[in-house]
Amino acid sequence: MQTCLPSSWIERIKQLLGYTNHQPPTIPWLLVPIGDAELTDAEINQLFMTLRQYLLPSRLQSPLTQIRARLARFTHEDRLVFLYALRLVALRGGGLNRYWTLCCEQLFDSQIDLDNLRTNIAPEITSQWIRFYRETNAALFVPQHGKKNIKWPLAHAGLLVQDKRLLESFWRTMRLTWTSDEFQLLTHSDNIDDLELDLKKWLIDHQFTTTHLYQSIHNSEHSSITLDLIQYYLKELNQQSLNTNQVLSKNQINSIQMRCFRRFFYNHSQNQIELHCTLYFNQPQGKLWSDWDKKLVYWVFDDTFYKYTLNLPINSLNTLISIHVNGINYNTQIDLPIISNDEPVIFNEISGQRLRTWQLGERYLIALPSKSAADPNLQKLFSEYEAAIRPKGLWHDFVFKWVTVRLPSDDCSFIDLNEYATDYDFPVFEAYGTPTVSLLGGLEIGLINDIHYFHADQPPLIKIAGCWNKPLQIQLKKQLINDPSAQNVLQIYLPPQSELSDHFLEPELDSDSEIVFMLSIDGQLKLQWAYTYPEYQSTYYVLKSAVNIVFQDKVQPALTSAILKQSRLQIQAWPHAQLQIVAKSSLDSVTIPLSLDASGFVDLPLAVTQIMNLQRTSFIFWVAWRNIPISPIFDCYQPRMLDPDSIVTYLTEDRLEILMDLPQYQKSINLFAIVLGEYPWENQIWQQIKRIETGSVQFNLRLNPQVVRWLALFEADGQKPGSFLGFYELQKSQPSPAKTPKMTRQWQHFIQLMNQQVLPKRLGKLVLDTQTLDRWATLRQYLLDTNHWIELRRPTIIDTIIMLRAQAVFIPLVLTEHLPHIHTFNQNAHILYPYDINAFQRTMLITTNKIRVYGKIAHNEIYETDITTHWNIIDGEYKLFIDDHSQHTIYACRNCRLILMSKIAHQHLMQAGYTCHEKDIEQLRYPRVYLCALIGVEVIFRQFIKIIDDFIDNKPVGQFWESLFDELSLLMPQDKDIDPLTWLKGLQEIGMVVLAEAAQPTLPSTCQRLFLAYARALELVLTRIKELIG
Repeated sequence: MQTCLPSSWIERIKQLLGYTNHQPPTIPWLLVPIGDAELTDAEINQLFMTLRQYLLPSRLQSPLTQIRARLARFTHEDRLVFLYALRLVALRGGGLNRYWTLCCEQLFDSQIDLDNLRTNIAPEITSQWIRFYRETNAALFVPQHGKKNIKWPLAHAGLLVQDKRLLESFWRTMRLTWTSDEFQLLTHSDNIDDLELDLKKWLIDHQFTTTHLYQSIHNSEHSSITLDLIQYYLKELNQQSLNTNQVLSKNQINSIQMRCFRRFFYNHSQNQIELHCTLYFNQPQGKLWSDWDKKLVYWVFDDTFYKYTLNLPINSLNTLISIHVNGINYNTQIDLPIISNDEPVIFNEISGQRLRTWQLGERYLIALPSKSAADPNLQKLFSEYEAAIRPKGLWHDFVFKWVTVRLPSDDCSFIDLNEYATDYDFPVFEAYGTPTVSLLGGLEIGLINDIHYFHADQPPLIKIAGCWNKPLQIQLKKQLINDPSAQNVLQIYLPPQSELSDHFLEPELDSDSEIVFMLSIDGQLKLQWAYTYPEYQSTYYVLKSAVNIVFQDKVQPALTSAILKQSRLQIQAWPHAQLQIVAKSSLDSVTIPLSLDASGFVDLPLAVTQIMNLQRTSFIFWVAWRNIPISPIFDCYQPRMLDPDSIVTYLTEDRLEILMDLPQYQKSINLFAIVLGEYPWENQIWQQIKRIETGSVQFNLRLNPQVVRWLALFEADGQKPGSFLGFYELQKSQPSPAKTPKMTRQWQHFIQLMNQQVLPKRLGKLVLDTQTLDRWATLRQYLLDTNHWIELRRPTIIDTIIMLRAQAVFIPLVLTEHLPHIHTFNQNAHILYPYDINAFQRTMLITTNKIRVYGKIAHNEIYETDITTHWNIIDGEYKLFIDDHSQHTIYACRNCRLILMSKIAHQHLMQAGYTCHEKDIEQLRYPRVYLCALIGVEVIFRQFIKIIDDFIDNKPVGQFWESLFDELSLLMPQDKDIDPLTWLKGLQEIGMVVLAEAAQPTLPSTCQRLFLAYARALELVLTRIKELIG
């Protein structure tokens, strides 16, 4: 096939790269010159001009159309030259933030629009990298990190031939420090922090700080991609040495140097992010210690004094970058990794270890930079997306979520998922080669030193899933524990597959408990497991277990809030069981992994678990194994009620005496008692502080005993209530006349004190009624405060508008000169807006297209204009511009900023009843305009008031309104004088009063008797509207 580019350039680049059609260079050196010299500057400029003349032969056609057509004609040799040129742009200064800017200037000589290059042309260029990868039978390195359209050229500019020599020297040094197995761990993606720190230290120690390699891993725009490349190459070097038996024994390892692993973990039980450091020596070192957070901490060592571990709590991003290790005969400094606040962090669900790779369908804890967490499109990547509790410390730059990654489906392909991942700086799913390997089924006993132990009578299957472009070599070996020699058991090849598919292996294996099985793919160790026979075999077969809540050495049938802190969870299961504590409330959920030791027993104080984060609400929890409950469901109920058997009360004519027995308080402490009457706002709140001695306390209050109802008990914090202990009902409520509650100062203080506590039913109703009435006075201002004009400059915002309109929820749209500053909307205003919002959104994907804008005049007269607009992308955001070649003169109102087609008097955009005159109108000065939407509770609440008439007349009102009216029907009072029609009409009248401007609104007489019921109904309406718009 004839090439598109001159043959002289093709031969020059192939010679430079040492490339032949039959034998391309190996990964990752395919696009790297075999010598030290690149093209000269003059040659590079000539190459760029040659490519530019081919890709952009005409200035009359759009660049996108030309480049797409020309790239489609490329042969394999043309593609080689083109990709080498893209690599040169990266070498000449292009990074994550500047690559397309330099590409536009150097390769295209600024002849195309930069935004067009970034948005539309870049994906076409990326497709050339992927196609070349396939043409070379996967000989092109695939970067796993970085933005999808930039990572390819950056990765292939990451290493030079001089770097290759340095890395081989580094590898030879590391072979004298690490055993082969340890070095294999070092080249795993999840341990890239260790590789980076060790490589930097080696380059500094050997005075290579001026080299290209050192500069690349210190450059924030290149480092992650370059390290990915380095790790791959070192892995290849190590594998070559294994294949040629160039392995050093431990006796040959340098006994002076220390090996260190540093890994971030999320500690579930402590809700703490930690850095786990492990040191390996070849000579005993005795005790070691360090200073951390102004404290002396000792390293934990094993029986041999060869291995030391230390878990350091990390409470913020601003942690130390190194730590000193001190001993009697040994002192050194260890560099520590850091967590960046501009990229997401992934933690394994069970082990808590930070991961650099992840898999489809798996569950993780992720820490998202706050700027990314606000994007609703992020959730397209996950089938489960739940809020997680923020760990201890200053982690306010992150939002924590429990997520389950989606599996590919008809509406979200494997490629789509990878694009979502790269859009938010997550690692890509290994789309081009590495499969996922797991053990499926069987009865797992535990995980010890990365070896999975299974019951010998219930072995697992081996599952290999994914897609890959070349045959996979599957190798299964076995070896005796503590014996380095291994014996082949199975070796098979799986053919390439381009679609996701699963393969299952069920080899017949020895069940000897001294044998460890190792599964490798293409020479890389993926899994280790062994078999064992447990001491208590019946435990395994039926999953017998005993799970109890213990308080003061007594088993409790349920967990009350009063004893939560002092209770313990005792579990007797099987050795090395991997369990979960699952706790759920109406607001949140917590999953706590739990690894049992060889005894299969754990006695866990609940006070040290994340369950304590749920203690302010009612919740349930249970213990599970592989999501199968193995315990009863324990109910920790609210409100917190004091034990009635521990309280004795005496009522006289003017006094109340309370004797309380609280055995959990054996130390002297002050308690704060608050007693409430039937109508607390009528000075029926009394309080007293008393000191508890040896578990007993007595309160004596002067009050009217006929009205007392509730006792609320607290630990005293000085002269104020502290930790809440519980309620006690002093007397049952008797039928009494209903009174309108008032927000007095003392009553308000109590309500604020009990915020988020679940109250006794009657008391809770009084609080709700008081808050509802108190809010009435400020309800109008609250509604207005929720309204905001926002510019439709992102597809996600338009998605929200389309979603609301699909549910028959009207959102005002208007074209203005500037963003309106008053957050109201005049229904009779003369406005322009896109008549078809769906079609308007599609134009954002092709920013060069003109967009017709339709208008609406007052009284619903629709007309079509010939005004056109177009998008530009500036600073990463869409900006809307009026077409400079429009056939009409475009005007703007100085008063309300409306865009107009003629100089006519018109209703003000934001103020009803106010007219803007012709003298207020001037010709539009700048083509930049704003398409705005008014989103808020008030604007939708106005629609609700009007739509009540349609609902009463049995007209269709939309799904959202239908479900809302269903809920409102449940709040209608059971009153013979009230029917559904009267109820809704009254609700409409009271809603119109809420929207009135009067500071002291007058309620319709028909609504006064049922005011509280209507107030609750309006609260429901406002809550549902707020939920709808997020």
